[in-house]
Amino acid sequence: MELTNWKDRTKFRNKYIKLFMEFELLGMMIPDKPQSSRQKYQTTQKGNTFLKLLGK
Repeated sequence: MELTNWKDRTKFRNKYIKLFMEFELLGMMIPDKPQSSRQKYQTTQKGNTFLKLLGK
């Protein structure tokens, strides 16, 4: 959110996080508790490959 200057978490999650999860570029750190206040996301192997392709 800091990189994109978004202030609204819900809109950021709906616009970016859900999209990246659909394409399996991000995964949840706590998948059994998706609504957890401690939820974080990590880049998947597919996401890392995608980022490498963007850098080239």
